[in-house]
Amino acid sequence: MCDCSIFPFKPDPPCFKICAAKMLNDVSPEELQVVLGLPHKIAEKMTYYAMGRELESLEEYKEVLSPKDMRLLEKKIRSLNDVQVKYLMNPLDFRMEVIRNLKETVIDFTACEDLGLKETGDESLEPCKDIKKSEPI
Repeated sequence: MCDCSIFPFKPDPPCFKICAAKMLNDVSPEELQVVLGLPHKIAEKMTYYAMGRELESLEEYKEVLSPKDMRLLEKKIRSLNDVQVKYLMNPLDFRMEVIRNLKETVIDFTACEDLGLKETGDESLEPCKDIKKSEPI
């Protein structure tokens, strides 16, 4: 039996593939891109394939991912840190609440950065002054 609450998932095999599938079962394409760092195309394929299913093994993604994409997926999962794994293992409602709470800060930072707004002395841009680039989730 696999204890998916402990990362790295052991014994490997079979626990890595079982627990990784469990972790990714209800992950959004955005989370696959932001947290795992997967390309958009791979994230979309995975999400579409898993929609309405409870995948039991990472191997099931072989139906839609090339061997090269599967290697990338496994590499990205193995390189996750404890915080990222704990985040992904939480239920969808919890993860969405975390995102809602972070959304305003991320949007403010992105807007300031995209517009090139930094410390300019203009008081209307004061919120941009103290915004620091945040660490990935």
